[in-house]
Amino acid sequence: MKAVEKYSYGYEIARSWVRWTLRGLFYRKVVIRGLEKIDPKKPIIIAGNHQNALIDALNILSILKAQPIFLARADIFKKKTMAIILNWMKIIPVYRIRDGFDSLQKNDEVFEKCAKILSKGRSLAIFPEGNHGDYRTLRMLKKGLARVAFGAEKVRNYELGVQIVPIGLDYSHFEKFRARVSISIGDPIIVNDFSDLYKEDVQKGYRALNDEIRKRLFPHMIDVPWQAIYEGVMGMRSVYGKIYREKNNLPGKTIFNRFDADKKLIDDIREVYEEKPEQTEEISNKLVRYLKSLDRMNLRNHILEAGSFSLFRLLGESMWLVLMSPLFLYGLVNNFVVFTVPHVLTRTKIKDKQFRSSVAYVLAFVILLPLFLAIQTLIIAVVFKTWWITLAYLISIIPLGLFAIHYSFWFKKTRARLKFWYMSLRKNPKIISLVKTRKELISDLDSLIS
Repeated sequence: MKAVEKYSYGYEIARSWVRWTLRGLFYRKVVIRGLEKIDPKKPIIIAGNHQNALIDALNILSILKAQPIFLARADIFKKKTMAIILNWMKIIPVYRIRDGFDSLQKNDEVFEKCAKILSKGRSLAIFPEGNHGDYRTLRMLKKGLARVAFGAEKVRNYELGVQIVPIGLDYSHFEKFRARVSISIGDPIIVNDFSDLYKEDVQKGYRALNDEIRKRLFPHMIDVPWQAIYEGVMGMRSVYGKIYREKNNLPGKTIFNRFDADKKLIDDIREVYEEKPEQTEEISNKLVRYLKSLDRMNLRNHILEAGSFSLFRLLGESMWLVLMSPLFLYGLVNNFVVFTVPHVLTRTKIKDKQFRSSVAYVLAFVILLPLFLAIQTLIIAVVFKTWWITLAYLISIIPLGLFAIHYSFWFKKTRARLKFWYMSLRKNPKIISLVKTRKELISDLDSLIS
C-alpha cells in the first residue's frame, strides 16, 4: 500500500470536479445537516448506510474538507491496474476470511496503516453493511468497521481516540437525474468506550460497537424493513405524507422537514403493522395497485391531489412551453449525447438498479461532459473564429442543458394536467375510479394511523 494518506493535488482537482458536477448538475439539490459533528482535528471513521453504490461514496467525499481514505473488500484489488487506480482514489483493501486464512495476516498491516492515517488527523470511510442494497432499510452490519476501529486502537495501545461518525444518506429517487439527496450526520461514537469489552471478548466487543453504530445511524436514514409492505409504505410517503404532516402539525417546507415527518409516519406504521398486520397489508396492496394504475395512464398522485385545474392556467402553461421551446431545443441538441446516452445505456445494460446512477454519473460527467465540451467548443471556435462567440457558446451549454431537462419535466407535468382536465370533463370512468380510490385510501389511512 502506498502513502494514500498524503495530500494529493491531482486528487483534490478531481474531487472539486466531482463536488460541482454531483451536487450542482447531477442532483437538483443536496442538503446536509450536522456537519459540525465532524471534528477535523479528531481521528474519525465515517460510517454511512449503503444503498446507491459508488454515488454513496461520492456524496460523502463531497461534504468532507479533508481527503478521506475509503476501505473496500480486498478481492477488487486483484488486478494490478485496478489496484493502482484504487490506490490513487485513496481506497485501501481489508481482507476477509473468504480471501484466504493467510490473507487475514495482511490486516495487521492494514490496521497499522489505518492507525497511521488516523493519528495524522485524516479520516477513514467505511460502509458497515458491506455492500449496497435495493431497499431503504438498514441491513445487518458486518464486522469490518469494528475490526478496523479496534485494530487501529490496539496497535497504538488504545491511545488514538478514534471516533466513528454515522452518516445517513437518503435519495428521492435512486436512478433519476436531478433527484434530491439528504445527508444527515449523527453524534460521534467513542471507540474506546468499548475497548474494555473488546479486550475481554473480541466478538462481544464487535457486537457491542456494531449495536451502537446501528443505534446512532438509524435516526438518520429511512428504514422500511418489511418487504411485504415495502412498496406500499414508500407509496404512503408520497400519497399520504402531506396529509399526515397537516394532521400532526408538522412542518413540510424543507427536505429535512419532510424526512423527519416520514420517519414519524414509518414509526406509526411500525406500531400499526404489529397490531393489525392483515389490514395494513390490505391497504398497502390497494395503494400499490392505485399507483400502478396512475403509472399506466402517465399520471401522478399530485395531479389528483390538486383536484382540478382551470383552463386559463393550462393554456398559460402551454403557451409558456411554446415560447420557451427554442431554448429547450438549443439545450437538448447541445447536450443530447451527454444526457441521453448514459440514461439509455444504464437502463438497457445495467441489471443492478443501484448501480445505474453511478454508471450514468461517471459516463455523463466524468467522461462525456468534458470531452464534448471541448469538442463542441473547438468546432464553434473554428467555424466562427470569434472569441466572444466561442466564449458565449461555452458558457451557455450547461445552463441551457439543465433548462432542457427541467423543460421536459414541465412538459410532462402540463401534459398530465391537460389529460386529467380533459378526462375529468368527459367523466372518463377510469379517472372517476382513480379519484374514488384515492379518497378511499386517504380515509383508510386516516383510520389506520389515527
